[in-house]
Amino acid sequence: PAPPAADGLEVVDPALWYCHTLNRLQLKLAPGALTFLRADGLARLAALTTLIVSGNALTSLPECVGDLPLKNLDASRNKIKALPKMPAKTLEMCDVSSNKLTSLATLEPCVDLVTLAVDGNKLESLSELPFAGLGRLITLTASMNKIASLDPGLGLLVKMETCVLSENPFTELPSEFATCKKLKELKIDGCPVKDNKAKKYIQQGEMKNLLKYFEKNAGGGGGGGKGKKGKKK
Repeated sequence: PAPPAADGLEVVDPALWYCHTLNRLQLKLAPGALTFLRADGLARLAALTTLIVSGNALTSLPECVGDLPLKNLDASRNKIKALPKMPAKTLEMCDVSSNKLTSLATLEPCVDLVTLAVDGNKLESLSELPFAGLGRLITLTASMNKIASLDPGLGLLVKMETCVLSENPFTELPSEFATCKKLKELKIDGCPVKDNKAKKYIQQGEMKNLLKYFEKNAGGGGGGGKGKKGKKK
C-alpha cells in the first residue's frame, strides 16, 4: 500500500482502480490514513463482490457502492455518519458496526440480506429496516445503540436465528418475537427490560419456552410486550 498521507490525499495506489476483473478488495492502511475511497476509481471495479474496509478512518462511502454487485460489505470500525445507496439486488452480508450512523434508511431495498451488523452506532430505532422483505435474514446484531423501543416488525424475520440487542435502553420486548420460530439466540444484556420471566428464559437459553411465552401473552398485551396477535398480516 501507499504510505500514509494527510486528509484528502490519495493513499491507495491509483493502479488498483484499473483492476477491472477484481472481485475481492480489502484495504487496511496505517491508523488514520484512509479517510475516503475514490468514487471514480471504485466505480471501475464492476466485478467487485466483496469489499472490506474495516478499521480505517472513513467518514463516508461513495454513492457508487450502490451500483456495484457487492454481496459482502464490511465497513465496520470507521467514522461513517451516513450510508449511501446500497446494492439492492445482491447484498447478503453487511457489517457497518462501530461507526456513527443515525439512520438505516438506505438499506430499505436490500431484501437479500442474510447477516446485518449495526452494533455500536447512534441508532434510535430499527424501524427503517424492510422487515417484511427480509425473508432471508438469519443474523441481526444491533447492540450498543440508543434504541428505546423495538419494532414489532422484528416478528416478520421468520428465518432469524440470532438477534443481539444488548446495551440498549428499551424496556419491552415485542410479543411478535413469537413468530420467529427459528430463533436460537436472543441477547439483551444491559437492557432495562421489565419482564423478569422473559429475561429468565433468555438468560437460561430457553428459546422455545420464550417463544411460547410471547405467544401466550400476545393477545392480552401482558408479559411479552405490547404486540397483538391480530396485527400480523
